[in-house]
Formats: sequence, C-alpha cells, structure tokens
Amino acid sequence: MLGQIAEALPALNSSVQVVQITELELFILSIEEKGHIYFQVQLILNTDYGELSSEMIGLQTSETPVDWVKWSCCLRKILYARQPRDLQWFAYQFREDSIHSRLLFSALQQITDQTRHNNRASRNNLMNQASQYINLF
Repeated sequence: MLGQIAEALPALNSSVQVVQITELELFILSIEEKGHIYFQVQLILNTDYGELSSEMIGLQTSETPVDWVKWSCCLRKILYARQPRDLQWFAYQFREDSIHSRLLFSALQQITDQTRHNNRASRNNLMNQASQYINLF
C-alpha cells in the first residue's frame, strides 16, 4: 500500500505574516496496485512567494469524494482575496483534519522551509497521468 505523505498539519513559522494565493491546480491520479485502487492528489499553488506544492498519496476510495470538482469548490475561498491573508486566516477556513487543510498547509510549509519543487517539469507528467485535473483561478 502506498503511504500518505501529508499527515498532520505542520507548524508554520510565525515569520511568514501573510500570503496571497492567486491560482491552484489539483491533479488526481488513480493508482492500481494488487487489485486495489488508490488515489494521489497533487496540489500546486501560485502565490506571491512563487509556486508551492504538496501531495497526498494512498487515499483509498472510501476517503475520496464522489465528485472532485464539487469537493474542490470550497478551495475558491482562499483565492484572490483583496489583500494577502495571514496564516491564521487560512487555518480557520477548513477543518483541521481535512484533506483540504493538509494539502494547503503542507504546501505553505515550503515558504518557511525555503524549499521548492520543480513543478514545471512534473506538471507535464501529471497532466498525462491524471484522471482528473482542476484549475481554480
């Protein structure tokens, strides 16, 4: 079975005061292994800090929504705020243990860790492999 990467919400460094998210992309990949179907969800955010990404691997069918587009609609509220938002605001937008929160805060953690993934190269691969692609802007 595949492992889940984004488990608990990471503690974000308080030196990052605000961030503005202008676009997000979700790639949903179906993975079949030993007769079972699992899902990988990859999130890429465009922010004023650059591109940030996170992923969750090994979600079972029982943990996934029937309609990914409908599921992703609640992510619209984090896009294009009239002003950048502080990290506490983002924390209050979703249930702490939700997939939304885990993906979001795993990506935002890259700001404080000062790590970035090369999303351009992987985006083409993700587009070819994804069973669903959702772009909110």
